[in-house]
Amino acid sequence: MVGQLARGPACRLPSLAILGLCLAGRRAQLPRPPGGATYIINPAGDLVNTEQRMGPFLAERGWSGIVGRPPTLKEFAAALTDGQILAYCGHGCGSQYLPAEKLRSLTCNAVALLFGCSSGQLVQPGPTVDPYGAVYAYLMANCPAILGNLWSVTDNMLDTYSKAVIDKWTGAGDNPSLPEAVSAARGSVSSTFMAAAPVVYGLPVTPDAALDRTTPDPAASDGEERATPDLATLGGEVLAAAGQGHVTVPPGESGEPLDGGGRDGSAGSKRTTRDKVSAQRDGSSGRARARQAKPPPPAALAAGRGRTRRSARET
Repeated sequence: MVGQLARGPACRLPSLAILGLCLAGRRAQLPRPPGGATYIINPAGDLVNTEQRMGPFLAERGWSGIVGRPPTLKEFAAALTDGQILAYCGHGCGSQYLPAEKLRSLTCNAVALLFGCSSGQLVQPGPTVDPYGAVYAYLMANCPAILGNLWSVTDNMLDTYSKAVIDKWTGAGDNPSLPEAVSAARGSVSSTFMAAAPVVYGLPVTPDAALDRTTPDPAASDGEERATPDLATLGGEVLAAAGQGHVTVPPGESGEPLDGGGRDGSAGSKRTTRDKVSAQRDGSSGRARARQAKPPPPAALAAGRGRTRRSARET
């Protein structure tokens, strides 16, 4: 598995609900820069070499953005919601300028290239707690893809790698997906430690076609569009469907469905229906028995005791 990941592209997704969100209303395509490609370089002001290397490199390709100063919350949010690609070249993942709680409330349109130390790292607080990280906030904000680093790296090698990724992804050529560009760019640096740090979360986006935020509704009239559902709606529907048995259970390691049904799920569906009918029948029988065993009301008990006393006196 490790060798396969080292030689080929891969995307990471935390759950099927997030995958459904990513696929709900978008094609895995993005426009080729220029046109909506932005950057934030050296926002803290202490990465002068990175500013000198990455600023002219991106400006020559028609990208625009902020250099040498911290972005405002509104500027950072606009780069994600209104742009197509955002390259962040600074410390971390940018959460010091756009907190995770603010990020999750956005509906992002741009692919986020987070060229910062540990920008793609997940933190595990304890053995019984799920890991969390900034990339999850980006995914929950409907970001189509996020490139981040799993650990700290040096700025010189990271800038070299960042240039290679952007060239291979957005340059003229075979129009590779972002994971393919990330994998191909690993050879641009001599350090294996640096080459293994970048990973992609989300979809394998490509830069050649326009990204549409809405999807056509077959039931709608001509010219009408249906908005992409948000995470709360889509995730709630997915979880509700899973709880009601409407989601197909993925096969186990043996290749057989976990519910014991056939490969088409027919046997499992029949058993599920039969179990439901049996449960309903058992419930009806139980309610009938409960009605039969229900004790009489107090008035009936008092009347019965009166009849018993009169019968004793007459005797």
